[in-house]
Amino acid sequence: MIESNNNTTDLTGVIAQRAYELYQLRGAHPGREFEDWLEAEREVLSAHAPAAEEAPARKPARKRAAKTPAATTAPRKRTAKKKEE
Repeated sequence: MIESNNNTTDLTGVIAQRAYELYQLRGAHPGREFEDWLEAEREVLSAHAPAAEEAPARKPARKRAAKTPAATTAPRKRTAKKKEE
């Protein structure tokens, strides 16, 4: 005997109800039951998702290395070599 999780069973019922509502909103025309089910599943699962799954934890931003005094000074100007005559 296969045991089902009560939460899964509860959500399946909620999904089925929402899929039926979508079917009725479309005018109760047959032929798009699968799309109704998938849309209902998306809506229900996103509404029941735990906060941890909604926004994955972000890595802390890396600190940039402090600039050394040499890196902050203006670049040196090139001096032209004198031509020998």
